[in-house]
Amino acid sequence: MVNKGDPQVLRKPCAVGGELHLMDRGGRGNTRQWGIGRNAMAHHPSQGEFALILVTTNSPEEGQKIARALVESRLAACVNIISGLRSFYRWKGKVWDEGELLLVVKTRMTLLRQLEDKIREMHSYEVPEIISIPIAWGSEPYLDWLRKSTSA
Repeated sequence: MVNKGDPQVLRKPCAVGGELHLMDRGGRGNTRQWGIGRNAMAHHPSQGEFALILVTTNSPEEGQKIARALVESRLAACVNIISGLRSFYRWKGKVWDEGELLLVVKTRMTLLRQLEDKIREMHSYEVPEIISIPIAWGSEPYLDWLRKSTSA
């Protein structure tokens, strides 16, 4: 067993496919299952039904306006607004360094096109970031609330 106090052990574990790999500097490892495990995730009844959508904006007002519209129209169950981002990106041949906010949107996969249309309609960016990340697993009571809070 790998001892956490051993100076040869890397301090940062690596999560891969539902397993936690603790590697020592010699390349030897010790594998431990974490969470619910890969097999349970493969059979989750809600797998593929929900997604997290990431959207960046340049002002709190715009972020709040979009968040409220998505929740009120039942295209999203919840939108978190995370401030204090610093984004570096290339746009029209120039590298930019700007402050932004991140919207984390919880929705159903079936609503993605409608949600994208609504965001594009309201967003000030010529090409807004709208990225979907499928939710592989979640607590069933939370996913049930998400299901009931969004349009079918």
